Amino acid sequence: MNDINPELINFWRVIKLRPRELHAAADMLPNSERTYYKMRALEPTELPDLDRAVRFFYLNRYSFNGLYRTNRFGTYNVPYGGRRCGTLPPLAAFLTHSEALEAVDFSCADFEGFLMDSAREDDFVYLDPPYAVKGSRVSGEYDQRSFRHSDFERLVPLLELLNTIGAKFLLSYAADERVAKALSTYLRGQYGVRRRISGFRHGRTVTDEIVFSNYEPAS
Repeated sequence: MNDINPELINFWRVIKLRPRELHAAADMLPNSERTYYKMRALEPTELPDLDRAVRFFYLNRYSFNGLYRTNRFGTYNVPYGGRRCGTLPPLAAFLTHSEALEAVDFSCADFEGFLMDSAREDDFVYLDPPYAVKGSRVSGEYDQRSFRHSDFERLVPLLELLNTIGAKFLLSYAADERVAKALSTYLRGQYGVRRRISGFRHGRTVTDEIVFSNYEPAS
């Protein structure tokens, strides 16, 4: 599993290897505005891996509408979401995730270098980049270095490479005509997907998503 966000990758590594410690540490933190902004003010790169993962989990759990967003300096800046964010999941959920990740290796790198170095014949590659359609504003969701519309030009030849070396791929993306035209040689399916994370209720609507693949997915 690869992602460009180091906070996310560190969290997955910790929940894989230390789920009980992660749950116990998160359980000690109250859901309060004071605690939230105290955690948000911490510099994650200066924290031990466990504390860094606790901070990521806590902020993501109790942020406004579960958003993850950074400013242009890479500083997390989502406000407190209040007490309607729910409670801490039980330890059993942490243990289930840890077990599911047992055989997973993690990488934190740009997608191009990662695929060039890692993809092999008979691999299955699932790609789910942020949906940066043309004209959309970059506002720091996921990471300031997150996938942008211009990055799609780097992605197309990588899909061609995967196809050439005999790897299967599945790419999910927003319904964008430029993208659909660039990938017209591959199989395509279109679906309505309900968005549950948005700054306002009216933004949580059903949107179209296109799935591309170089093989026939099972129905």
